[in-house]
Amino acid sequence: MKQKIFLIILFIISINLCCYSQVLYQAYLTDLKCTGGMPTSIYVDKRTDTFYAGCWGGIWKYNGSPGNWTEVDSDPDHSILANAKIMVMFIDSKGVIYAGCDDRTQSYISYDGGKKWEQINDYNFTSQRIYCITEGIDGSVYIGTGTGIIKTSDNGVTWKKLKGISVSINCLFVNSTGKIFAGVGNGIFCTTISDSTWTQVSLPGLYRAVFEMESNSKGRIYAGANGDMYTSDNDGSTWYSLKPSFVNTGYPNNPVVSSITVLNNDIVFIVANFGGGAYRSIDNVQSWERVINYPQELNNPNWQTIRCDSKNNLYGFATRYGAMKIEENTTDVFDREEIIAGYDLQQNYPNPFNPSTVISYQLAVGSQVQLKVYDILGREVATLVDEYKQAGTHNCEWRTLSTGRQVENGELTSGIYFYRLSASGFVQTKKMVYMK
Repeated sequence: MKQKIFLIILFIISINLCCYSQVLYQAYLTDLKCTGGMPTSIYVDKRTDTFYAGCWGGIWKYNGSPGNWTEVDSDPDHSILANAKIMVMFIDSKGVIYAGCDDRTQSYISYDGGKKWEQINDYNFTSQRIYCITEGIDGSVYIGTGTGIIKTSDNGVTWKKLKGISVSINCLFVNSTGKIFAGVGNGIFCTTISDSTWTQVSLPGLYRAVFEMESNSKGRIYAGANGDMYTSDNDGSTWYSLKPSFVNTGYPNNPVVSSITVLNNDIVFIVANFGGGAYRSIDNVQSWERVINYPQELNNPNWQTIRCDSKNNLYGFATRYGAMKIEENTTDVFDREEIIAGYDLQQNYPNPFNPSTVISYQLAVGSQVQLKVYDILGREVATLVDEYKQAGTHNCEWRTLSTGRQVENGELTSGIYFYRLSASGFVQTKKMVYMK
């Protein structure tokens, strides 16, 4: 009885606070001032949750507040990295820092946390643009260049160029089983037995350039590509297109996914179209929503990369504004004029409910419609509508008993749930309360 009273009070408070809640993210300038000027890359070390920015002239560490940066190079005259354009950096499991540069300057390495640097004196780096760096499960470090992959197994003392793959490497990724993937201009190559054997992966449709790869906690792999996004649930053996999930979400129908980051709760963030918008999926990449707002002065920041640390804090790199911090901002929406004209999602009735409730929604034009229910942790509970609907007002009943619409992921427990409508770029979410 006490639980029911608590839930009723919580519900009354929530409906008086807002019409509906919408989780957005706000980007803030971190105001990086350094001799290198505008950053050229960012890196997040998840072991220490440290945010770095690589510049033309050094690497800087963010200390948690706007304007508070420390240069990692402690050389008094900063002569080592003064002329280096840092395209990518990486810290391996032993704490060795690698700084990959463009093809005008040699790359660098540090063994003491960035206090002292030395140039990597190896012919494999001569006039090479460095695109990506990763570490294998055996501790070897792999560097993707404009002509293939360079590897070191002794902390950068010696290097060798891998055979079997001699194209420009857009990204490198190592999954939980130790398989190495390389995104290239015509798809994906991966290792099968050792890093000396590479096989091209079969992707749906035409091979497209793959720019970024990531995985979630369950081993699902995501690949961002030119004109599509792919996923694999079987160690990269079979891949599926995610293009249908972008339809009617406000995202381009032929997405160019240039950046992917996965939070530790498996929420996925991507960057669209090389400097376009940032999008999030909370339902295992079945649908997407644009989630980052900007201060008025940050109109169209031209996003390139989004990264997260181990605590799900987000950081980004935008070519117009540099390194930025991205903070969650749950907003309560009052202004009905913000809703797209002719579209609306009504509050369910009754609410609280048991065993059933009715959800009404309005469409301005005929649309492919998705109406889904999520629990408070963002996990999908039920799909109520997933089909084309004519323009007009529609009612959908959700029953939690043995007849009618079913709970898809086990028994429904008392508590707060969210239902979300997606149609023709319109997305709206509201709360409801189920009480046993």
